[in-house]
Amino acid sequence: MSTAALPSAVERRGYSFPALWHLTSLDAPLVAMLWTHLFAPEVSIYATAALGIAVWMLYVVDRLLDARNPNTFLEERHRFHHAHRRTLIALLLIAAPVLIILMSHVEPSLRIARIGLALPLGIYLLAIHSTRWRMPKELAVALFFAIACSAPAALSYGVPHVFPFASIFSALCFLNCAAIARWEARTPDEWQAMHPLTRFVARNLHLLGGGLILLALAIALVTREYAIPLACIVSALLLAVANAKRAHLSRLSLRIVADAALLTPLLFLFVRR
Repeated sequence: MSTAALPSAVERRGYSFPALWHLTSLDAPLVAMLWTHLFAPEVSIYATAALGIAVWMLYVVDRLLDARNPNTFLEERHRFHHAHRRTLIALLLIAAPVLIILMSHVEPSLRIARIGLALPLGIYLLAIHSTRWRMPKELAVALFFAIACSAPAALSYGVPHVFPFASIFSALCFLNCAAIARWEARTPDEWQAMHPLTRFVARNLHLLGGGLILLALAIALVTREYAIPLACIVSALLLAVANAKRAHLSRLSLRIVADAALLTPLLFLFVRR
């Protein structure tokens, strides 16, 4: 596929609000901010907004880099980013100083933690796009996402206290990413090209989702803290439904549903620790 033909093909399409929410990479930042608030309701608006902007920047850069390769089949989000790359790059240049200003208002311990996470994130981006990365991309995304969202809570309540909740959330993120990888694999060659661990998870979504639900229930009963486990359970159930109905949904709709399945903290905004 030649990327030269992408802009005209994309610009002719009209998109619904949910589609634009996904295509503009606003889905992941919203998910990150909601889960951060669920982990630590007392976290400052500066820290939450800074994370949202950082996640948006990371996803936009990743998709712009993906769209540079004409030898791979590009998803709708990649074609959209390529078609609007000048606008998105301009927004990235605006977002960078805004992020710096917001980070200056974040408490020092959290600021150091977030900056410390930025280095491996940079290495991750470099490795994904310039080397033969062997760690499953889906697992790397899940781990980074869970660490970033749970960091404020870990600093406030301690790592041992937060670890069980962060673990089930990272497992949920991995299930989400593996489901997307499965839904976007078009041919046997693409299926085989997946990392074996991602392929195993994708093949056993229902079984592993059921295990996640049981683990989340156990954590809720033991800790008597229910918001995060219940949010994970509802998200896992939504992913299972989407996987069962995948033959009846378009590829873009499936990706939107996968994103929406992680918005379950909205159900627990008023639940306090």
